[in-house]
Amino acid sequence: MDNRSCCSVRDLHHIEILCSNALNAARNFCSTFGFRSFACKSEHVAVRSGQTVFLFRERGSLYPVDTVATLCFLVGDVKEAFQRAVGAGGDVAINPSTMEDQFGRVQIAEVRTPFGNTTVRFLDLADYNGVFLPGYDDVSDCDTSGLYTYTSESGELTGGCDHVTYACHRGTLDECVQWFAASLGFERFAINPTESVEQGFVVDAAA
Repeated sequence: MDNRSCCSVRDLHHIEILCSNALNAARNFCSTFGFRSFACKSEHVAVRSGQTVFLFRERGSLYPVDTVATLCFLVGDVKEAFQRAVGAGGDVAINPSTMEDQFGRVQIAEVRTPFGNTTVRFLDLADYNGVFLPGYDDVSDCDTSGLYTYTSESGELTGGCDHVTYACHRGTLDECVQWFAASLGFERFAINPTESVEQGFVVDAAA
């Protein structure tokens, strides 16, 4: 079966990063890479440059170090995407459910990948008109103290997200590729003429 024909993934919505100090990390990220904050709640901050969006939030005791935790995709059918990912070997993180506020409702589900600490979240925002996700406020409307308002003097430097790099342990490349193909309909393509089918592009830490 052609994975592309039965997968409802439409686009990357945002990438979630867990940090020991989310506000400081978001501030530094904006000033360095030309992003600006646009939505917030508690100690969560969403930043944007062009079509690229990152969400910084406190990691608490979940992880010992700051890490990219979740890839959030827009899909046409949350339940279908969830069932495909679980069927391919992913573990349930959030069963298909609905979040809502005064701006509408969002369908959501989340799956843990079979490797590493990465999760994949599925979102359907067809019935939502808020600034980001339910529970988040527009920074310009609520941040009177300036705590969440970050910009860059250089302006926006990024138009969109070209790709996400996943560094996997040696010997696990095929498992990673097969899971993303079966779950999301992704296809492998070479990024370097020296890479092999079995190992991909190997980064030698000793080099």
